[in-house]
Formats: sequence, C-alpha cells, structure tokens
Amino acid sequence: YTTLFRSETFQDLKLNHSRLIIAGAISYEPLKNKLLSNRESNIIIENRFIPDSELQYYFNAADIAVYPFSAVTTSSSVMLALSFGI
Repeated sequence: YTTLFRSETFQDLKLNHSRLIIAGAISYEPLKNKLLSNRESNIIIENRFIPDSELQYYFNAADIAVYPFSAVTTSSSVMLALSFGI
C-alpha cells in the first residue's frame, strides 16, 4: 500500500484545479494513518461508509474511478462506475 497509495503521486501531477477524493471506510490502519496525516488541501478523504443514497454525488463528480484491486472477473463497483460514464 505504501507505494500505490502515496498522496505525493497525485501532488506530482501538479493539477492545480483538480481534487482527489478518497471515499469509503478505510479499514487498513497503516494506510488510513498515512492518508489522514499527509493530505493536502486538494485531497478530500471521506473515511466513512458511503450510503447508496450518496453514491451518485461521487460518481457524477468523478472523471476517473480507481479501485484497490488489480485483477477481478466481475465487480459490481466497477459496473456501477461504468453506469455513470466513468
């Protein structure tokens, strides 16, 4: 996780008008501590369960969706993002 989830990676892109939103409960303590301690003003962390009624706000605002797995045969979360045109 330390390599893949570095806030510095997003910062290195120097996208001044972009925001990184990390939404969902973070259960892996080392990752949660790192993310919550090293964030910049353009990184928004919603460390909580996101109810179905709020999902549309995140997906409609997104240009890209990133998931914490590298291989999957079928994922309902990926299919949901695709349904929002991401």
